[in-house]
Amino acid sequence: MSISGLLDTRGASARVRRAVQTQSGTGATMRTWEDAPTARVKVLLEELTAEKAQRIWGAESVARFRATIDADGDVQKYDVLVIEDGRFVGLQLRVEEDPRGSELGPQLKLLGLATAKDKGVI
Repeated sequence: MSISGLLDTRGASARVRRAVQTQSGTGATMRTWEDAPTARVKVLLEELTAEKAQRIWGAESVARFRATIDADGDVQKYDVLVIEDGRFVGLQLRVEEDPRGSELGPQLKLLGLATAKDKGVI
């Protein structure tokens, strides 16, 4: 099975939310969440130990999940993935590590994720 086929059959659907900051009339910075241009992606999620996260992204990594996505997916650092189906349905995960290439080939990229604590993401 191809990697694309694996994402399609075993991957979970995730809604991509991106923070948009604006200034209020009083000068305070306000953050709202909007769908990213590519509003949904397929992801293969894996829970990580701290040791494995540090091996992938370095000693300071806070990632607790690794997501494998298609390299064309528009997902950036600090975006939030809202998992819509599969084992982790309902989980909100923030991209904490810069997306990087996958050891499986250039058609994929890896995301280091941690549980999102922001309110109002959905």
